[in-house]
Amino acid sequence: MSRTGYTGEDGFELYHASGDAPALAEALLAAGTPLGLELTGLGARDSLRLEAGYPLYGHEITQDISPLTAGLAWTVKLDKGADFVGRAALLAEKQNGSPSTVVFFKTGDRRIVRADTQVLGSSEAVVGRVLSGTLSPILNEAIGSALIATGEISRPLEVDIRGARIHLQLVKPPFVELKKSSS
Repeated sequence: MSRTGYTGEDGFELYHASGDAPALAEALLAAGTPLGLELTGLGARDSLRLEAGYPLYGHEITQDISPLTAGLAWTVKLDKGADFVGRAALLAEKQNGSPSTVVFFKTGDRRIVRADTQVLGSSEAVVGRVLSGTLSPILNEAIGSALIATGEISRPLEVDIRGARIHLQLVKPPFVELKKSSS
């Protein structure tokens, strides 16, 4: 059991053998149902982590999206003196800048902007792509992240959802402030 905050919520994560998952889930549900416990899935994880502004490997960070591009420079210690795989590439990126940047957005609209949707710049040119998108139940609007050409970040950005142009309002996460419990 840990409290890594992986989902952006003030809760717990349980680590166990995969074969124990069904019995553990059934025992937790039986004990928690009288207290209002309900099972949720990956959709809940995605809305919670996006509301907190947390990256997920395979979306906001990948083999092609470095920690620097993802806005996670604080996780990389380039001046530690120790070498590591990828250090030279990260030093070059830090010195030269990244051609793209991960940004977070909200739309003011309930239509969800799905991963891999093209992001359009002011000249109608494709300037990036959506990495993650969902509906925030707390904000009652679509939120997400995108990989955008660095030079386009200060310009108007839009996506096309089935013929409707939706403006992306860039925001600095978290979208929703976590209220910590006293436990």
